[in-house]
Amino acid sequence: MTYPELVLSTQGVVAYWRLNRHPTDQSQYSLVNPCSTGIYENAVTPGDAQRQDFSPSCEFDGVNQAIRFGNFYGFEGRQPFSFEFWMQTPTISAGSFLRVISKEDLVTAVRDGWFVFISPMSTGADAGKLRFVRNLANISDSSAVTATAIPLDTPTHIVGTFDGTLKQMWMNGVSGPLAGTGFSMIANAANFVMMRAANGGDYCSGMLQDVSLYDRKLGAGEIETHYLIGKLPPKFLSNRWNAGAMVTPSNTLDGPFPMADTPLELFEGLFIGGAGNVAVVQQNDVVVTFNSVPAGTVLPVKGRRVNSTGTTATGIGAYRRV
Repeated sequence: MTYPELVLSTQGVVAYWRLNRHPTDQSQYSLVNPCSTGIYENAVTPGDAQRQDFSPSCEFDGVNQAIRFGNFYGFEGRQPFSFEFWMQTPTISAGSFLRVISKEDLVTAVRDGWFVFISPMSTGADAGKLRFVRNLANISDSSAVTATAIPLDTPTHIVGTFDGTLKQMWMNGVSGPLAGTGFSMIANAANFVMMRAANGGDYCSGMLQDVSLYDRKLGAGEIETHYLIGKLPPKFLSNRWNAGAMVTPSNTLDGPFPMADTPLELFEGLFIGGAGNVAVVQQNDVVVTFNSVPAGTVLPVKGRRVNSTGTTATGIGAYRRV
């Protein structure tokens, strides 16, 4: 099962945005609720942005780029809900509380609604941790926080849950402490937005992908499954590339794709599951060896096969366009 299939089959999913370029998904359109269509603000880079092994996503500059939706997903009262996304950020702000998701209305210094932000360096021990806040008349019901800071320039899985009383944050399958008193939030007229505060400002930089919302609390087992499936090579491969397959290194057999499918090269990139050396035979029979490749690396290399001689890496997956 692919990551998108897993999300769409999860009970209670009310919205799911891939935020990548796909023939049946124009990035800002929800695959669950077609009415929830976003508007790119200030030339957000969709679809082709890549950093390290992060699959295509929307990339935001942290200055004035965001995605704005309508007045949706307020989850008023004590409505249980969960949010989920993958992100990658290059930096942590010195003093600004940069928003990832915001459905908050700030009127005459009174804040209502919910939002998710990255704690700035000025917060000391909490610097870089993600926080989930529900507000009523500028009073928070105690924010939930991730157990650790977000790793920079690294694809990271984030989940937040609210069961009607308590909130909790998860990062890469690890939970933070329970928090909150679960007061009843009132409705507000703010837009639901990604990568800035709903009323403007606090723009977040980096990449965002696979944002989903649920009308219930996700369980610990579900969150772990989503993380484990989401971090597998097929997630990265299937988002941009139409085909992916595991490779068995060989000194004689090309593969894993038929030559007829790819006239110039048999593959256009490799995912390295286990660290080691990788010897690639290119289309002109030249062997290129990549030494000491870390686990989790995507090599943007074209070739006919991966040689068994010279290759010590394991868990190698190949991908290509069709």
